[in-house]
Amino acid sequence: MNVSLQNSKLVLFRNGGIIKKPEKWCYKGKFLNILSNYKYLGIVFSCLLKWNMAHDALAKQATKAVIKLQNLESLCNGIPYSTYFILFDR
Repeated sequence: MNVSLQNSKLVLFRNGGIIKKPEKWCYKGKFLNILSNYKYLGIVFSCLLKWNMAHDALAKQATKAVIKLQNLESLCNGIPYSTYFILFDR
């Protein structure tokens, strides 16, 4: 199996505190990037496993979708609420 080290990222899940400077992770002699959070399949995972960042990111996406639907509604002179729900879920 080939591992692309340029695309490989590492999140250290821990109970708190900072990552110590001497703590480095490597694979086949090459160091990996250590991140404090990582977005995977649309969900943000933080190193403390708290859902604040994921919640905020999903709320931002939902707000953008609602604004787009409201703009569409103003162009179409009204959209039934059932259509709102169908469009929002997609």
